[in-house]
Amino acid sequence: MIVKLIFLLLGSVIFAQAALADSASEATVLTKEAVADVKAFDPAARPYIVQLPDGWEVSELKAPRPYSGREIGGGRLRAIKKESEGAAVIELTYMSKPGSGEQPDLSYEFGHFVTTIKSEYESKGLKATVTETKKSNLSVLPAEEAEVVVSGAGSAQDLHQWFAMAMGKNYVYALSFTGHKDYYDKFLPAFEKCRQSLKVE
Repeated sequence: MIVKLIFLLLGSVIFAQAALADSASEATVLTKEAVADVKAFDPAARPYIVQLPDGWEVSELKAPRPYSGREIGGGRLRAIKKESEGAAVIELTYMSKPGSGEQPDLSYEFGHFVTTIKSEYESKGLKATVTETKKSNLSVLPAEEAEVVVSGAGSAQDLHQWFAMAMGKNYVYALSFTGHKDYYDKFLPAFEKCRQSLKVE
């Protein structure tokens, strides 16, 4: 069911700053040449084209796994910009849709996604404020987007996070951009350029 995929997608959004601690065994860091290949559309390898910001560390990871351990088709592309005082993270996740013929409702699924994100942060003793959901697009696909501001846990700066979800013919897509306030604002233009370059199935 789509709802099960929604919970897996949370792994690409909740505490995105934890991406900085991923081990090399979990993420394959791409060379400059391999990053250029991301621009080449090849549905057999990855069902998208995207122009990533120059100078960011780019990694490919497997799609999140359910507790059963069963592999689900898809993957994640992560770009991180690190500086001495902080970082910003862009992450694109795509996961195979169920083949049951079920036609999911994007508004319902995204609303559930947003509610769960807020609850997850609050369960960790953090304050999470979520903006009103907006209709938008990821490439040619109808999408819904929202932003969350997370504060607490002794951090001097709030964590800002933008995320969107879209459903294509074969995949569910989630795109997110995360950073503490100063870095979110600083690298937002680079993210917007990346987002505008995205082309999917």
